[in-house]
Amino acid sequence: MNTQNPKRRKGIPWWVHVLLAIVFYLGSKYIVPAIADDATSRAQLTEAGNLAAPIIAIVFLLLAANGLFKDAPLPPSQEDPPDADGENGKAE
Repeated sequence: MNTQNPKRRKGIPWWVHVLLAIVFYLGSKYIVPAIADDATSRAQLTEAGNLAAPIIAIVFLLLAANGLFKDAPLPPSQEDPPDADGENGKAE
């Protein structure tokens, strides 16, 4: 007998991916260059952060969209279409 809830989906919720996108964007664009020791490394980290931050954020936002799509309710089942006389295809 299966004791797990069939509606409970394993995995990370979609909103966690949105939060991760925000954290990684802000971190790679602003925080990492701010903690650099000298001006040369700060300039290099700023340039790298400006290139990498949007790409990282887009990846996490795509994962969030995928998770949100998986959480959407399914349309009504069309497994048993009605017969020509208007009854379901189930035998009584």
